[in-house]
Amino acid sequence: MKMQKLSQVRARIDKNYYYVKCLEKLIPFQKNDMDKLKLITLIGRIYAGYVTGVYSSDILEAEIIRIGKKIPFRPAEGPVRGRTLHVMTQGFAIGGHPVIVNNWIKWDKDTRSSIVFTDMPGTKIPDFLKESVKKSGGEIFCINRRKNDLSKAEELLEISQRYERVILHTHMYDVVPVLAYSNPEWKRPVYLYNHADFRFSFGFSVADCVLNMCPYDVKKAVSYRGIKPENSVWMQFPGNGQLLESTDICEKENAGNTVKTSYGMEKGAKLIVSMGSDFKYQSIIGCDFGVFVRNVLEAYEGDAYFYVIGADPSKESWKKLQAETKGRVRALGYLQREKAEELIAAADLYVVSFPMKASGATTAEMYHVPYVSLHLLSRGIENYGVSAARTIPELTEKSLEVLRGNGEKYCGHIVRNTWTEAKWRRAWKAIRERENGHRIQKITPRRFVKRQEYINCQLMQDRISSREQYEGLFPSGHTRSILMGLGKLWGME
Repeated sequence: MKMQKLSQVRARIDKNYYYVKCLEKLIPFQKNDMDKLKLITLIGRIYAGYVTGVYSSDILEAEIIRIGKKIPFRPAEGPVRGRTLHVMTQGFAIGGHPVIVNNWIKWDKDTRSSIVFTDMPGTKIPDFLKESVKKSGGEIFCINRRKNDLSKAEELLEISQRYERVILHTHMYDVVPVLAYSNPEWKRPVYLYNHADFRFSFGFSVADCVLNMCPYDVKKAVSYRGIKPENSVWMQFPGNGQLLESTDICEKENAGNTVKTSYGMEKGAKLIVSMGSDFKYQSIIGCDFGVFVRNVLEAYEGDAYFYVIGADPSKESWKKLQAETKGRVRALGYLQREKAEELIAAADLYVVSFPMKASGATTAEMYHVPYVSLHLLSRGIENYGVSAARTIPELTEKSLEVLRGNGEKYCGHIVRNTWTEAKWRRAWKAIRERENGHRIQKITPRRFVKRQEYINCQLMQDRISSREQYEGLFPSGHTRSILMGLGKLWGME
C-alpha cells in the first residue's frame, strides 16, 4: 500500500492499533486457557508485524503469567555452577539471531552454554551453532514442536532447572518463556536480549534485566516498553554483527576481480553492495531507494554496478530497476553466508541497508571496504562517524566520493566503536554479578508514535499482510470475529 502523505501513515497506524485492541477484547470469551494462549500469540504476531505504537503489553503478559502459574513444576535438581541456557524460538543459517547466540557462547568462556529451541526442527540447526555449543561443553535441546504451549513451557522448566541463568533470544510472539519463567517455583535470573527495538515483544515481565544492543535502545526500552531504568542496560552485540568463526581474510584479499568477472562485470568497473531483507529497501515518503541508486550510477563517470543481497529478484520493482539500469542494478535474493561475505569483500563500496539498518558494515570493515549509512533516526549513529548520512543527497555525495577514489576515510569507524572481547566480557560479568534471583517485573508500557513508527509502518505494512503468517494460530472459538478483524488489516481498509 503506497501512502502519499504522513497523515495517511498516521491514520494507518491508528487503524492498526484499533483493530488489534478489538481482538484483545475477545480474550475473556475464549473457552479455555489454550484458546486464550492461541489468541494472545496471534495478537503478539500482529503487534510485532504491524506498526501500532505498542511495544509491550502488561495486560497480555499478566494473562500469560496467570496461566503460567498453574504449570505443575517442582525443581528436582539444583543448578550447576557456571552453566547458562540460551532460549531461542528458532534459529536458521540466515539471519542475525543465530549469530548473536553463536558469538555470545564463543565469548562467554567462563560458562558452559546450552541452547533450547521452543519451535525448531533439529535438522535445520546451523552447523556453526552446533560447533560452538559443543566446544563450550553444552547441549542443544529441541522441544517437540507438536506440543501445545503449556506442555512446551513445562518441558522448558524441566530443562532449565539445571542452569544457573537463562538468556532469552526468542521471537517476539513466543509466549512459552513467559509461561515458564512466571512460575512461582522458578527462582533464577532471566535476561532478555532486546535485539529489535522497532518491534513489539513478549517477555519483559519475566526479565530481571533487559540487555540492549545500543544506548538508543536502552532509553527506548524505558520509554515505550515500560522497563524500570535500573533494569535496562547496554550490552553490545558480541562481534557487532560479524559471525565469529575462523575466516582466512588473506585468502580473499585478491579475489575481487575474480568475483566481479563471475558476475559478468567489465574490467575496471566499480561494485556497490548492500545487504538486508527486501522490505528494508522499500521506497517511503521522502526516501526512495530507486532514486538514490539511479542518481549514483548516473553521476559516476565510470562503470558501476549495484547488487543487493537479500532483495527479492522476483518482484516487479526490482525487475523494473534492473531493466532501467541495463542490468547495472540486481537483486540477488538470499545468499549463503560465505557467498555474501565473498561479494562484500569484492566491493568498492558497501551501503548499509536502507533506510532500516541491517548487518554487513562490520563485514565490510573486515575487508577494508568503505561503507556509508543513511540515518533517518539517531539509533546507532555514534558508531558510523563520517560514514553516517542524514539525507539522501548527503548519502549520494558520500557514495560518489568513495567511487571516485577517496574511500579511506569511510573505513574503520565501527571497529573503533566495537567492544573488544575483553570489554564485552567485563560488561557481562558485571551484569551477571548484580542478579542472583528472579522476580516478576511490573512494566508500565505506553503507546509511542514518532518518526520511527512512521518509517516502519511504510516499510512493514504490506509485508506483514499475508494470511500464511497466521496459519494454525486461530482459536476454535470466535474465529469468524477474528478473521473479520484481520481482514480489515489485510485489506488495508
